Parts: sequence; structure tokens; C-alpha cells
Amino acid sequence: NIPEERIACFTSDKKDALHDKATLLITTYTMISYGGKRSDKSAEVMNAIKGREWGLILMDEVHVVPAKMFRRVVGSVKAHCRLGLTATLVREDDLISDLNFLIGPKLYEANWMDLTAQGYLANVQCVEVWCPMTGPFM
Repeated sequence: NIPEERIACFTSDKKDALHDKATLLITTYTMISYGGKRSDKSAEVMNAIKGREWGLILMDEVHVVPAKMFRRVVGSVKAHCRLGLTATLVREDDLISDLNFLIGPKLYEANWMDLTAQGYLANVQCVEVWCPMTGPFM
């Protein structure tokens, strides 16, 4: 259990100060990779984030990291370990292989049909629905 005072958020709406000891930081790729002028509070939090080495950086939707804007996250936040999660390890621009040097190799892959059969994912039902379209949508 992590004490609440050691959990910080760094979002557009909330910029918590970072605890000087081990901290859990919840943020977004956009908040870390933003290259424009920051508010004083935002700049202070960002300097604190960049100024320490984190034990683990856990990145959800890691398939976005190879994008030019988001790969800054990997370069600007120091971490002992990096772990990326995604349900869609695919990119149209063929940059998905960049994850090997940005994050590391894929360690585990699960088949969604097996996960559904085991009860971890909801059953998917696809249905085609035909309806008339109004003029502006045609």
C-alpha cells in the first residue's frame, strides 16, 4: 500500500508536488513531452520529474511512444526499468520496431481469444446496423 501523500498527479488539471521519497506519479505522454512554455507550477513539477531517477516507468498504450512527440518521454524521464503495455502493437508508419531500443523487447503476448475464453475479457459481438442517412452525412 502506497501512502496517499506519496502519490502525485501531473495533468492539465492537477499538478501535485512530488514527495521527496519514493513516489508514484500519474501523468500522460502529452504532459511530459510538451515542448512549449510551461506555467511556473508545471515547470517546477517537470524539473522535479526530470531531476530524479525513477525505479519504474510504466507506459500504457506504449505503441504511441515511437511518434516524434512522444519519444521525448523516454529521453526526458530517467528510469531504472521501463515497462510498456498495449493491446495494439501495430503502427501504420512501421515505427513499431523502434520500441526495441526505446523501451526494450516484447516480453509477453497473450491471445485475446484465449483471454476471453478464460473470462478475463468480455465476449465481443459485432453487429451491422443499417439506417437511413440525412443529407449532411451522405
